[in-house]
Amino acid sequence: ALQVRTLEGDLVCSRQKVSELVHETEGLKMTNEAIKKLYEQTSESLAGARDEVAALKNVVSKMTQAEAVMHGQLDATKMALDQMTMDSVEKAGQISHLREELRVSQMKIEECEGVIRENESTRRRLHNTILELKGNIRVFCRVRPLLNTELATPTEGGCLTLDYPDQGSDDRKLMLSYPPSEPSVSGKVKGCVSYNFEFDRVFGPPCSQEKVFEDISQLVQSALDGFNVCIFAYGQTGSGKTFTMEGHEDGDYSQRGMITRAVEQVFACSSQLVDKGWQYQLEASFLEIYNETLRDLLAPPTSPSSSNQDSKLEIRMDPLKSNEVFVTNLTTVPVTSETQVVDLLKKAAKARAVA
Repeated sequence: ALQVRTLEGDLVCSRQKVSELVHETEGLKMTNEAIKKLYEQTSESLAGARDEVAALKNVVSKMTQAEAVMHGQLDATKMALDQMTMDSVEKAGQISHLREELRVSQMKIEECEGVIRENESTRRRLHNTILELKGNIRVFCRVRPLLNTELATPTEGGCLTLDYPDQGSDDRKLMLSYPPSEPSVSGKVKGCVSYNFEFDRVFGPPCSQEKVFEDISQLVQSALDGFNVCIFAYGQTGSGKTFTMEGHEDGDYSQRGMITRAVEQVFACSSQLVDKGWQYQLEASFLEIYNETLRDLLAPPTSPSSSNQDSKLEIRMDPLKSNEVFVTNLTTVPVTSETQVVDLLKKAAKARAVA
């Protein structure tokens, strides 16, 4: 009985151990399954990691290649930069040399401009000295051709003749000759009468407008040099004053008058002198003296000076400008071109008094 109880006790112990082993086995199975799941997850993660590593290797490979290319470009850029630095140093030297040459050239230009201005002043002085030697007041005589009506009309007592003794040389002398007269009551016959005249210049009928302007152009140059110049035509009605001063209105360029030619020369010469450092401000006015009355031909129609109040225009002398002669209330118009002056001449021509 004791042995049975012992065996029963052992059996109970064995059963407990078996039960524990079963529990342990089940725990191990669960652990094994967990380990299998973890292994599977780890395997999947490892596969993903391997793919990622492979991708990263490709990226690294490409980046290595790109780095090699960039190193090559960097080396080339460094070489180009070194070359550019050397070129820049060389250019800087050239620029410095050119600046020095420019400075020397500017000094020479300033020196030459000073010489030009000095020579221009000398030219002005010599030019006006020559004109003073010729005479500050010079009288030219221009003989116009006879009109067809004059040629067809007989002259009582014969025709007078004009001769030019020094034609082709000095062109200064003019001889007026009358033919012998008819016998008087006493039977006496008066012989040929001649009158000799001498001028600063004589222009015969064949002389063109251009030929006449050659001598006048010297006076226009004096006006540009700052001297007061007056050019006017004097003669009886029909002697050709208007033609000489204003020319024809038919558009013939060769028939331009002295005023138009003088204006053209003024603008041409002033434009050339501006390039030499001179500055000009040109103004125009047009005054008429008719029946001892001053008339402003450029005054607006509503201006008092263009109506019956012409007495407001007075000739005076300015003591502040070396007694320079001026006309009070005279209209002056700034002009910048020859065309503008021509338009003013046309305007003034319409306002002129006509007998």
